[in-house]
Amino acid sequence: MTVDSAFLENAGAVNHARDFRRFFAGVFLSEGVLGATDLDVTQRAAGANMSVDVAAGKCLISDAQTVQGLYPLVSDAVTNLAIASHSSGSTRIDIVVARVNDTEYADASN
Repeated sequence: MTVDSAFLENAGAVNHARDFRRFFAGVFLSEGVLGATDLDVTQRAAGANMSVDVAAGKCLISDAQTVQGLYPLVSDAVTNLAIASHSSGSTRIDIVVARVNDTEYADASN
């Protein structure tokens, strides 16, 4: 087991981004959206089509690597996401997921 207490410890200390993410994990305790309406997903406002609008907002996301802390995500505007067509005729439920990939910890891409 490694114990790390160097976060903002000394003048001249090198602070890694991982240390800030671990701090977020300690303060906020869990991943998820931060405000009640942050990143709400709704039908496209400019007229129905195969897309949804994701509201502006903030959230914290954990990487697949459990010790890397929480990554902050901030969206300052509505984002429109296209939804692939569905041809099977059965009921369909879609989900929008925010995911972090960090090449520093063996993920394929950022």
